[in-house]
Amino acid sequence: MNNKQLQEIDAGQQNKFLHQILPSSQEEQLYEKITREEIGFRINPHTIRAYSKKYWFMTNFTIELTKNKNIKYIENGEVLRIEKIYPNERLKIKKNIHIIKSSLWVGNTNENNTKIGYWFAKVHEKRLNRGGYYSQSGQKIGKWSELCDNLSGVFMVGNYKNGKRYSKWIIKHNNDDIGGGFYFENQMKTGLWVENHFFYNSVDSKIMHRGEYIKGIKFGKWETFKIENNRSNFEIIGKGFYDKGEIKQGKWIDIKDIYENDSQVIFKGEYQKGRKIGCWETFKRLNQEQFQLIAIGIYNNQGNKIGLWIDLSRNFWEFIKFIFIREDDIVHQGSYQNGKKIGNWKSYYQKRNYQIGEGNYDENGMKNGFWTEYDENCFFRNHIIYQGIYQHGQKSGQWKTYQNDKLIVEGYYDENGKKIGQWIELDKLTRRQ
Repeated sequence: MNNKQLQEIDAGQQNKFLHQILPSSQEEQLYEKITREEIGFRINPHTIRAYSKKYWFMTNFTIELTKNKNIKYIENGEVLRIEKIYPNERLKIKKNIHIIKSSLWVGNTNENNTKIGYWFAKVHEKRLNRGGYYSQSGQKIGKWSELCDNLSGVFMVGNYKNGKRYSKWIIKHNNDDIGGGFYFENQMKTGLWVENHFFYNSVDSKIMHRGEYIKGIKFGKWETFKIENNRSNFEIIGKGFYDKGEIKQGKWIDIKDIYENDSQVIFKGEYQKGRKIGCWETFKRLNQEQFQLIAIGIYNNQGNKIGLWIDLSRNFWEFIKFIFIREDDIVHQGSYQNGKKIGNWKSYYQKRNYQIGEGNYDENGMKNGFWTEYDENCFFRNHIIYQGIYQHGQKSGQWKTYQNDKLIVEGYYDENGKKIGQWIELDKLTRRQ
């Protein structure tokens, strides 16, 4: 869909579409922070966590609304999924590549293209015992079993009334009840809830959150806990207090999104009206060892990083898990000024002090000059490095790609940071072997 076609859709249609795709609660905003200004009718590159077999990695995707009211999920120019927008149904932006590519809902529609009758889920063409009924007007009714977003076997069971969840809903993993709570009018969570962490699995990441909702908003003390294998023991690994408006306040212990036995990272510090302030510390541990301090930094009163910082790599958990498990971690070190990176930054294996990347940021926080960057979506067995020039944050001129110190790809970028000429692209499998 070109820009002219995008502009042809009037404001009324745009607002209706925005109402459908915008998340209804902060819980749903975990990996999409979408605003009206960002969308237009194209949600431009949005980073999500993608899961393939046993690996997590980061990717960018674009969402488009077509003229016939379908949603397209696009990654690097490839259309991953075309999803129809049905009347009377609020959509949630999918965040898991595995679900985007592999899941499907099957059922009937009437002459107005409204979902009616029984609908069920399929994953990899296999029918699952997940689904429920739509009324003749296209609203969910009665008992439903619904997939969670991570395809880890977690699902929710409860009842719909006039298209909205109500009363008690149970969160289940396989055949076990692991959490749940109650919905109030207008599908708002109320009272005590126990919820699964988005990255929950039955092997080594049984992470849950527990606390109170008031009219759909988290309030008061919330705890994050890890369930041990026998399910009778649990350990508090995170906690803090929500003020009015679901705003974090006071001292908190946050956990890193990906939290597994051999990759446990927590952050300790203080929030003031939802902003991190003062000194924040980062700790890690493996399995049941003691937590060790690995990084420390300062936030100013506006919640911006200042001074010298050691940042974790984007896929830090993977490097803990797969690279010299008990020996080293990959980090970035440099300075912040009012939340922007400035000056020289280095990437290296922390304990061995072995440098694997370096470059400079200008006063606006833009990469500039010659850079050596490592691929954060590859592992040490397939060490991939990129070298080339940045001009005001955009790649320019010749760039070279090295795999285990051997030149494997080179190509050129124009003045707008677009690839030109002949290129050989690395696929995800190559980078992760």
